[in-house]
Amino acid sequence: MKKLLTITIGLCFALGSQAQINTGSPAKPFNSNTGYANGILPTNLPSGGSYGKSSDAAIAYDSWKSRFVQSCGTKGSLVKFEPSGSVVSEGIAYGMLLAAYAGDKPLFDDLWKFYKNSSSGGIMDWKWSSCTSKSQNGGATDAELDVAMALIVAADQWPSGSYLTDAKTLVAIIRASEVTNNQFNNGNTWGQTDCRNPSYQSPAYAREYAKIESNQSTFWNNVVTGNNALLRANRNANTGLVSNWSNTSGAANNCNGPNEYGYESVRNPWRMVTDVIWHGRATGTDNSNTSLATEIADKMANWAKNDVANFKGPVSTSASSPNSGPDRNGAFTTYALPFMVASGTGSYQTTLNGAYTNVVNIGNNDTYFNSTLRCISLFTLTGNFWLPGSNLLTATLNITSPLNNASYDKGVAVPLTATATVSTGTVAKVEYYDGGTLLGLGTGSTFAYSATTLTGGIHTLTAKSYDATGKFLTESPGITVIISGASDISSTGVLEFFEKTTPIAELTGGKIGTSCASANTAATTGVYWFDDIDPATPFAATFTRAGDGVLTYKISNAAKSYNVIGFNFGEYCKNGVKTKYAVDLSGNAVLKFTVKIPKANSSMELKIVLKDSAGHVLAFNKNVIKNDTIQKRTYYVYDIGFSKNHPTTDFGSLKPDATLNETAFNFSFDFKNALTVKDPAVGGGNNINLTNADFNFKKVVEVAMTPLSSTDVTGTYDPAAYTNQTLIFSNLSLGNVALGLDMCTIPETPTVSSPVTVCQGSVAAPLTAKGLTGLNLQWYETATLGTGNLTAPTPATSVVGPNNYYVSQKVGTGTCEGPRSSITVNVIAPPTANAGVAQGNAKGPSVTLNGTGSAVGTWKLVTGQTGATVTFAPSANAESVTANGLTVLGDYTFNYTVAGAASCVAASSNVVVTVTTITALENDTYLNENIEIYPNPATDNLFVNLSKVNGSKSMKMLDMFGRVVFESSNQNSFNVDMSNFNKGMYVVQIQGESGKLSRSVIKQ
Repeated sequence: MKKLLTITIGLCFALGSQAQINTGSPAKPFNSNTGYANGILPTNLPSGGSYGKSSDAAIAYDSWKSRFVQSCGTKGSLVKFEPSGSVVSEGIAYGMLLAAYAGDKPLFDDLWKFYKNSSSGGIMDWKWSSCTSKSQNGGATDAELDVAMALIVAADQWPSGSYLTDAKTLVAIIRASEVTNNQFNNGNTWGQTDCRNPSYQSPAYAREYAKIESNQSTFWNNVVTGNNALLRANRNANTGLVSNWSNTSGAANNCNGPNEYGYESVRNPWRMVTDVIWHGRATGTDNSNTSLATEIADKMANWAKNDVANFKGPVSTSASSPNSGPDRNGAFTTYALPFMVASGTGSYQTTLNGAYTNVVNIGNNDTYFNSTLRCISLFTLTGNFWLPGSNLLTATLNITSPLNNASYDKGVAVPLTATATVSTGTVAKVEYYDGGTLLGLGTGSTFAYSATTLTGGIHTLTAKSYDATGKFLTESPGITVIISGASDISSTGVLEFFEKTTPIAELTGGKIGTSCASANTAATTGVYWFDDIDPATPFAATFTRAGDGVLTYKISNAAKSYNVIGFNFGEYCKNGVKTKYAVDLSGNAVLKFTVKIPKANSSMELKIVLKDSAGHVLAFNKNVIKNDTIQKRTYYVYDIGFSKNHPTTDFGSLKPDATLNETAFNFSFDFKNALTVKDPAVGGGNNINLTNADFNFKKVVEVAMTPLSSTDVTGTYDPAAYTNQTLIFSNLSLGNVALGLDMCTIPETPTVSSPVTVCQGSVAAPLTAKGLTGLNLQWYETATLGTGNLTAPTPATSVVGPNNYYVSQKVGTGTCEGPRSSITVNVIAPPTANAGVAQGNAKGPSVTLNGTGSAVGTWKLVTGQTGATVTFAPSANAESVTANGLTVLGDYTFNYTVAGAASCVAASSNVVVTVTTITALENDTYLNENIEIYPNPATDNLFVNLSKVNGSKSMKMLDMFGRVVFESSNQNSFNVDMSNFNKGMYVVQIQGESGKLSRSVIKQ
């Protein structure tokens, strides 16, 4: 009765647990999937009952749930890693996968709640000793991978929930913190090392992440490639087995555990088979007809096919069979999965059936990890690990215009268009954003929008799409747009009161130098007046400015000559060519100034023109000064290039007044809007196009004035010569001066050296970058956004792995800032060296030394015994060496050194070898008494005298590798020339009729 009662309680408990399977009306109930398109199921699956072919999987799930799931009240539920109630994040992840596929919504939600309530920055801290007590910080990447996939499955099972949004959020976190060089690292806080877990690499998952995060599909496709590359380098070429751990190149090692196919590796067959049953045998990024997952599955199936009843481990990755391991438990049931997808699966059907029987027979009374892996194996074997997606709402969105890194002048509309799709329903709205600022809504089939409010600088534009209900669908990848203003600056006006002794000048972010090839100084823009002081020329114009509000020119001009004074706005190097800065006068082209002449002057006239960046000239025409008033005619004269022979006189006149010290007039004219512009080349002419086709008001580079004498009244109007005439300018303004002088040429990226390698735990030097003289370097820890710092960061060195820093150039403290250069700082672990344990009772003349460390080191003798010449074989540069020549009793201290890289100091370790005996050589008494061998040690010659030895005799000399270097037979005495022998110990063997004698000889 006691047995019957126990069984009854167990059945009731199992039935109670099974009641949770297929709760919440899952879209794809447990056991509803009949098979896989890219794999086979066992044909000996059970039938009948509530779950038919999945009955064994259901029993395993119920047992797993009853033994390992523990409620934590309002915090959710955990999966016990140990009977004490500790939990690791991978257990939560496995549980969420199982619950999602079992249709067990209550458990799924409870486990997800625990994960979220135990997280920092969206990632669960990987180990807790109880429901509320955390024992280890940081994430374990495999947990995040499985949780994200479980959320995707849940979104398919229960589409009305927020699971898909949650999955997208977690996938973005994984992308940001748990992927390094397209490999899944070990964790967000401790995985940035030269240590990888091959079983974490999940190409099947990365392919699915690309679907729900379509704006990052390129990133995830690269992760697939990176995962496969590591696995290809790591897997055994014959067995297909991967190691527990490897370096980032895939080479197997023991960086975090035994170098074998063990309790880490067992997840790899499951992940590989998942890739095949979800995506097919031909899904690969390895330039072959089959995926790497298929290759591994094929090799493992062929290797394990004869031992389906004895799945054991751990084993060497080159083991002859799975039967060679010590442990037979649920963890190694993943051996069964490759038979589902291996090449020629039909031929593996019987093998797969036998493997399934083995998995079932393992039973349900194993430990947490073993039971969990067995449960996952049974779900997969019975069709309950299907590809999610049929009920997922997927969307794509990409900005099609403008192209990435396009450049526009300030004020020019930036045309935005996008393509958007959604798997169900329609895309009803697309919003465009500049960083976090909404620009506007797209319209029409291309979701077109014209952005006109972008300020000068670098902008990251994105788009967001929504369905007809207003539900957010997806966000596009960002594109970069550079708004540089007219001719790469954004000024709309200049103002010059001549209150300074030097011209107005402002840094712009451009660069300038004697030649553009060597330019390394920040360029300035401002108001720069022409100054010709060469006495050899017939024209001389020299200005002075005393800071009193005026600029005074002294001008001399030859007869019949037109020459100019005036100002421009500086220049900078653009694409390797010196280019003039320009002012955007499209909104206001009014030039104003006051000009005076002293009464000692002759009458002067000024012709005034604007020049654009293409060389077009717009001239002020027929503005004659009378009574300080500009007399306006009805048109301008328009020139292409500057002509000295104008068709009419285009001057402002200024005559000295004998009663005044100075005569002045105030010039103010709107070059764009005051008059109708005619083309003199066609008589009355048509209106000249002032929308930049003929004269570009957006890129005005120069104001030129021709100072002429008014004394010549001939009809040909050949200007008369004059000498030392004075013009006094004040109160100059041009354009929209209310906006001030605010020019910004986007600075280029600073020059950096990357990567920088530093040693873990060392004090690193602050990072350096070379920018333009005059600009400020701005340092960041993120590629975009963030607040810049003028102080270069000193890299942290506490954690091994790469860290990225960023630096840009900025003009002053304003907004004129360029793109960021990236500096990767690789923190490498310091070398380690261990010379091994002391050998207190060693036998000479040879001992074996075994060194270990982070790399192959070098041996040397530190202290030894007089008369002993020590050598190393095969060389001193090896981990395991033979030290020869320990021919004198006593202590020998050996050092093993592993060199350091970068700033890492070499690691060194000593070991003491105490030689207490010398291994006896062959020692025939008769021979020992009747031969002579000398000198010992020898330098060039060794003499051997065998004349006292009767009968036949022979002699051989061997080096420490056992190689014969000299031999002789039946000679009484001879000389061995050792001059070309390597230094070290040699053995002389004498064979006589009485026996054999060996003696050691040292070559110095």
